[in-house]
This record gives sequence, structure tokens and C-alpha cells, in this order.
Amino acid sequence: MLFRSEIDDSNLIEIKKINSNQKITFIDGGQAELLKASNFSLQFIRTAAYTSQNNKKISLKINEFFVLISTNKNLEYQTEIFQVKGDPIENITIDSMDNSIKEGNKRAPISKMGNIIRRFAELELAKEIIQELDKQDIIILDGTLKSLVKGEEEKINNLLEKAKSKNIIISSLAKTSEILSDQGECIAGILNSV
Repeated sequence: MLFRSEIDDSNLIEIKKINSNQKITFIDGGQAELLKASNFSLQFIRTAAYTSQNNKKISLKINEFFVLISTNKNLEYQTEIFQVKGDPIENITIDSMDNSIKEGNKRAPISKMGNIIRRFAELELAKEIIQELDKQDIIILDGTLKSLVKGEEEKINNLLEKAKSKNIIISSLAKTSEILSDQGECIAGILNSV
């Protein structure tokens, strides 16, 4: 995708402060790989939902767990979750040669599964948080609402349906971008220099 607009101060729009009683929940997560071999990966994953209203924190929900990712006899990556704090997520199994995760013609690295599990945990946490929100409240997810791996589209659709039933707004914010200008420059660098 090419960015086809000149970037200068006249093209930037100030975000104006508005008075609203809407709750806003930000959901993000992170992980650390603790042990790794070609057939297993042990990772620690934490997801958090921070909810504020009128610029004040009203809740913070944290889920923490260890996930052991290993290969089975079918060369699939399977997970075993060891919950530390919060609500557990379900175990998943993904073919290591699935087109949505493999790298070129090679099997996906087992470590990549940690990113997938973390993303699924963030989506599950968003689904849980909907219960605590009211009409027109907002959830902002890290990343995009575009499905990238097998199983993610179903989780995003389930989240959107649940949000729609309560009239909750779901949005996302990608902190990183691979968008290039039509001169081949990184768009984030250009925006940062304005």
C-alpha cells in the first residue's frame, strides 16, 4: 500500500478533547520465551485490560499464564496452558505447515506460536470485558482487526458479534506499520519528522 498524500502540518488534524462518560478499555499483551528447542517452546504470557472513565482508572484486569508449545506425531504445534492469574484460555493445535503461519516453504518456527496464543488471549480478554461495559463504551485492541492466522477470524467475528449485541465499539491501534510512502520511505519516520 502506498501513501499518496503530502505530509505537512496542514494535513494533520488535532484530536480535540470531548466530554464523555464513555468507558474506554485498552487491551494489550506481551510474552517472553523462557526455554526453546526445535520441538518445544515454553513461554510466559500476560494480557491486560485497562479501563478508564473521565481520565481515571476504574479497573485493571490481568491474565497471566505459561504455555508449553510442543510438536505432536503429526508435526502440529499443540499447546498446554498453565494458568497463573485470571481466566484460562483454551488449548489450540495448529499444523506447523499451515499457510497462515509458515515462512515461505519452511515450517513455522515453534516460537511463533507464542504470538498467536497471546493474540488469541487478547481477543478472549476483550470478549470478557464486554460484560463490564455499557452501551457506546469502547474497546481498543493492540494491532489490527485483520485476521492473519488460522482461527483468528472466528475469534474476531465472535468478539464483534458480542460487542454488537451490547452496542460496544471495537477498534484497534497498530503501533507498528509497514506502510511505505510512494518514495519508498517508512511512513512512521515521515510522520515523526513533521
